[in-house]
Amino acid sequence: MLFKTKKARANIIKVLFESGLIVFSVLLALFLSEMHSQVKKDQEKVRALQLIKAELTTNKALLEQWRPYHQQVLANVESAITKPPEFLDSSKQRAFILSQMPNGLVQDMLRNSAWDALKQSGISSNMRIETISALNTLYRFQTLSIEATLTRLGDIFYSRESVREAYLLETLYLMRNLLQELTAQEEFMIINYQNAIKDIDKLLAE
Repeated sequence: MLFKTKKARANIIKVLFESGLIVFSVLLALFLSEMHSQVKKDQEKVRALQLIKAELTTNKALLEQWRPYHQQVLANVESAITKPPEFLDSSKQRAFILSQMPNGLVQDMLRNSAWDALKQSGISSNMRIETISALNTLYRFQTLSIEATLTRLGDIFYSRESVREAYLLETLYLMRNLLQELTAQEEFMIINYQNAIKDIDKLLAE
C-alpha cells in the first residue's frame, strides 16, 4: 500500500512537472515570438523614419535650389512691370511671359512617396502620435503652400487672358504676387524641413 502511494505521488509529481514544462515552453515560445515581432516592428519603424528623412532632405535641397532661381524670376517680372512691352501678336506675348523664366518654372518635383507609403502601412501604429501628427502637418503645408502656388503659376501660362494684350500688365502683376508668395513659402518650408530632419535624427538615436 505504501509502495502504491509513493508511486502514485511520484506519477502525480511527474505529471505536474511535465505539465509545468509544457506550459513554460508555450509561454516561452509566445514570449520569443512577441519579442521577434516587436524587433521586426522596431526595424520597420526605423526604416520608415530613414526613408522619410531622405525624402525631406531631398525636398529641402530642391527648395534651396529653387529659391534663388525664383527670386531671379521675380526680379525679371518686376523689371517687366516697370517697362511692359507691347505686342500685336499673342504668340510673341506668350513667348515674352515664358522668357521671364529661362529654365521653366521648376526642374523637378517635391517628393511625398515615403510619406504616402507610411500612411498606407501599419507601421504608423507603432510610432508616436506626436511624430505622425507633425509629419502630417509638414506634408500638408507642402501641398497647400508650395505645390498649390506652383499650380496657380502654371495655370497663368496656359490661360487665354495671359496672351491678350490688354491683360499683359495684369498677368505680370499676378505672376509677381504669386512669386513673392512662393519664395516666402520656400523659405518657411526649408526651415520646417530642417527642424523635422533634426527631430527624426533624435528619434533614430533613441
